[in-house]
Amino acid sequence: GEEGAKAGPSGAARPLKLKQAKAKGAPPKGSTAATIQYHKYDVAGAATWKAGEGVPYLFLARVFGTVEDEPKRLRITELMANAFRTVLAVSPQDLLPVVRLTTNKIAADYAGIELGIGDSIMINAVAETCGRSVKAIKESLQQEGDLGIVALQSRGKQMMMMKPKPLAVRGVFKVLTEIAMASGKDVQTRKKEKVKQMLVSAQEKEAQYIVRALQGKMRIGASEQTVLVALAHAVALSEAEAAAAAGGAKLPKGEALQELLAAAEATVKQAFCELPNLDLIVPALLEHGLASLHEHAKLNAGIPVKPMLAKPTKGLSEVLDRMGQARRDAHR
Repeated sequence: GEEGAKAGPSGAARPLKLKQAKAKGAPPKGSTAATIQYHKYDVAGAATWKAGEGVPYLFLARVFGTVEDEPKRLRITELMANAFRTVLAVSPQDLLPVVRLTTNKIAADYAGIELGIGDSIMINAVAETCGRSVKAIKESLQQEGDLGIVALQSRGKQMMMMKPKPLAVRGVFKVLTEIAMASGKDVQTRKKEKVKQMLVSAQEKEAQYIVRALQGKMRIGASEQTVLVALAHAVALSEAEAAAAAGGAKLPKGEALQELLAAAEATVKQAFCELPNLDLIVPALLEHGLASLHEHAKLNAGIPVKPMLAKPTKGLSEVLDRMGQARRDAHR
């Protein structure tokens, strides 16, 4: 995936050898809890908008910018999980479009809906929005190799008579969906106009990531698996914080936190393998939580499952037990 050089071959924390770590009295090797400082993050304080309002796209663009500059996979997971935690705490209704924009997929893979737009449309849209010639944009593109950066630089040099209305996550996601689904007469012109409308309102690095999203290459070093891990961490921490607040306790630390996060990762990954559609998984997480996710996000007729690695068993009896449980679940 896109994570490649930045994040290594895997988007998730490696399995832990808790027994060995306990015996030595040290944190688990490769422990997320030992590397990520979730306790130091001000969840509500990080929000740049009021509770219940739509999440500004600028908040997400700033997260993308920080993630792009981060070479460490665990730190990328932390940054995204913290952003999701803030959305969960302040505007949970926007969690789905936030996660969708982070994966740069407006629909499930099996839906076959592609977001990528041809370079010629994008170059023309950037040129017309920023008041530059197509030739100038192409020359800048040859130098930079990234139309997103060219758009950012071009917007930065442009003077605005009136400050446009800020972009919202939900609005950007809606326009991207409309562009991907557009068809019929003059479709290319209509797509270009929608792109221009977003670019006109873009602030800071918003133009850069809007252009990259439309080209289908975010270049922030985050794969779908990393986003799933970050989502799992965010929900687990949010649930733990809510439980701690209700009971007057504190968030778990050390191995207890690591076990909590590892269990959350396994739950979300399992659900996504059986039901690879964030449009179904994210609402299920919001409504039912991690503990009941398996009951509301599972195998569904007509939705192809993700390839999954086999799980080793200790013997034939365990295989038969698992098959029997699957039959019982199917008849419920």
